[in-house]
Amino acid sequence: KKHGKEKATDKLLNQLEKLLNRNPDNPFLADFAAKLYIENDRHEEAIPLLEPTLADNPTVSSYLMVMEAYQKTNDANRIVGLLGKAVELTGNLRVLGDSLDKLLEDEQLLDKVVKKALAKIEDKRRPMTPRESLGAGMLCLRSEKHASDAKKFLDFAIASERDPEQIATYKVDWAEQCFGSENYAQAIPMFQSALSDPVDTIDPEATTEVLAMCQEFNGDTNDAERTLDDWLKESPDSAGILLRKGWVAFHSGRPREALPIYKEVVERFDDEWETPFIRDTVREARITLSSLHVDLEEFEAAEEVLLKVLDEFPKDTGAMNDLGYLWADRGVRLERSLGMIQAAVKAEPENGAYLDSLGWVNYRLGNNDDAVKHLQKAVDSMPDPDGIILDHLADALAAVDETDQAVERWQQAIKSLESPDRPPSESAGRLVKKITAKIKAAK
Repeated sequence: KKHGKEKATDKLLNQLEKLLNRNPDNPFLADFAAKLYIENDRHEEAIPLLEPTLADNPTVSSYLMVMEAYQKTNDANRIVGLLGKAVELTGNLRVLGDSLDKLLEDEQLLDKVVKKALAKIEDKRRPMTPRESLGAGMLCLRSEKHASDAKKFLDFAIASERDPEQIATYKVDWAEQCFGSENYAQAIPMFQSALSDPVDTIDPEATTEVLAMCQEFNGDTNDAERTLDDWLKESPDSAGILLRKGWVAFHSGRPREALPIYKEVVERFDDEWETPFIRDTVREARITLSSLHVDLEEFEAAEEVLLKVLDEFPKDTGAMNDLGYLWADRGVRLERSLGMIQAAVKAEPENGAYLDSLGWVNYRLGNNDDAVKHLQKAVDSMPDPDGIILDHLADALAAVDETDQAVERWQQAIKSLESPDRPPSESAGRLVKKITAKIKAAK
C-alpha cells in the first residue's frame, strides 16, 4: 500500500495532468509537473514535459532537469543531443553544471555516450551536427579516459561546417574549454588558428589576450610577450593588452619589470572616463600595483594607490580588504582596518582572503581566539591554502599555546611558499627565512 505522502503526490500529478491536457502550452504547469515526476523517480514521464521548454525557452534549471532525466534513463543518444544544445546556447558545457560532473563520474554511462557520439560521426544517413560533435569533444576533454577522442570531434565539427564564421567560433569555443580545463597546449593552436583568419564573430583583442594567458600558463613566457607586443605595435592604445603585458611579467616572477608597465597603464589611461572598461582596467592596474609595492616593501606607495582606488570605487571590497590588511600587517590604524575588513567579509562571507585579513587584524589586536577561528575558516575554505595564510594561522595558534599545531602549519607554509607552481617573489623568500626562525624558536 502507498503511504499518505505518495497518495497525495499521485493525486496532485493526476490533477496537473488534467490541467496540462486543457492547457498544453502552459510552461509553468509543465515545469512544475516535471519537477514532481523527477522528485518521484518518474523520469520517463518528465522528459516530454521538459523538452519543449528546452526548445522554446531554455533555462539553466531546464537543462539540469533534462540532463538528470536523460542520465537516469541511460539515454546516451539524447545526452549527445543535449551536449550540442548546450554548446549552441553558450559555446560551452557550463550550463550543465553539476550534472556534467555526475556524468563524468558515471564511467559506464560516459563510455556509452562517447561510443554513441563516435558512432554518429560515422553515420552517413543521420550524422551528428557540428555542435553535437563539439559538445562531445568538450566532454572528452574533461575525461582522462576519453581525452584522446576529443580532437576527433573537433575535426569533425570543423569539417562538416561550411560557414567560416561558425568555424572560427568553434575554434575559440574549443580553445576556451581547453583553457578552462588547464589544457593550454591544445588551446594555443586553436586560438592562433582563429586569429589567423579573423571574422566578425570573433573579438580579436580579447582572443589575443586569452592566447597570451595560455602561453604564459604553459610556460611560454617569450611567446606570450611576443603575442602582446605584436598587437601593441598595431594598436598601441589597447589598455587591456598593456595590462596583460604587465600581468605576464608579474606572473613570470619579474615584479620589478611589471611595475613600470602597470604604472604606464595608470598614467596613460587615468584621464579617460568615457567607458567603464577603461575605468575597470585602471582600477585593476592600481590593485596589482599595490601588491607589487608591498612585495618590494614600498608600503606607503601601496597605501596611496589603494586610497585612489577607493576614492573612485568606495565600495570596492577588494581594495577595502587590501588596504585593511596592509594596515593590519604594519600594525597601524588597527581599528579602522578592522572596520574595513569586516565590511569586506560582510559582502563576501566565504572569501578566504577576506577571512584571512579578518583573522590577522584580530591577531594584531590581541584577540587571539577570534584570530584562530577566522584564520582556520580561511584555510578550510581553500583547497590549496597560500603559505602566507598558513603562517598567519600558525602565529595565532602559537599565541594560544597550541605550539605543535603551529609548527605543523609553519611547515606547511614553507612547503607552499617554495612550491614550483607559485610565481617566485622577493617577499616569499623573506617570509620563508622568518618562518624557519620561528620553527627553530618553538622547538
